[in-house]
Amino acid sequence: GLKRAGSGRSSRGGGTQSRSGGDAARGADGDGGRRPASSSSGTRGAAPVDESEAGKRLRMAETVMKKLYQRNLKLEEELASVKEQAAKRAAEGGVGGAGGGGG
Repeated sequence: GLKRAGSGRSSRGGGTQSRSGGDAARGADGDGGRRPASSSSGTRGAAPVDESEAGKRLRMAETVMKKLYQRNLKLEEELASVKEQAAKRAAEGGVGGAGGGGG
């Protein structure tokens, strides 16, 4: 889905590349010649659109990581409380696997 959206937005760059037979250097010149031909041929004419797409993906990944981290913290806290309860039950002497499962 991301590729399709990117190609649609950068129709100018994609059009020049396809028309010139995949000539990345000519595509970069069409975008204003920001990058020298040597680097553009190596990076396949990476346009600013690609950079913004990468930034979006990076931000999405960061948010996902934050969510996962918070969830992990919650799970760790729950696990600690469960362990404490199990320790208390063991100390009391009621080591019942069924009771632990029910709780």
